[in-house]
Amino acid sequence: MPLLRGIFIFDFAVSRDLHAEFARGRGSENMMGLPDADVSKWMWQVLEASIYLHNGLDVVHRDLKPANILLDAQGNARVADFGSSFVLSQGLEK
Repeated sequence: MPLLRGIFIFDFAVSRDLHAEFARGRGSENMMGLPDADVSKWMWQVLEASIYLHNGLDVVHRDLKPANILLDAQGNARVADFGSSFVLSQGLEK
């Protein structure tokens, strides 16, 4: 399978990743965890990004995890670390 080769450059300031955000939400001062509205927003944004990658660019990420989802200064989720991703072949069934 063809590996994804290239660099994506985008304009935003990374504030934190979801792994760090989950750890912060589990802290002793915040036993309630992360707000449902934030988690729901991030999951929808990751889902939309995944759909775009699969359907728009024929890219499969293969390593979606909290540490590879970055949050910008406005609190929006951004998919990162495409080191394990690949491009689907033209003849390969999606």
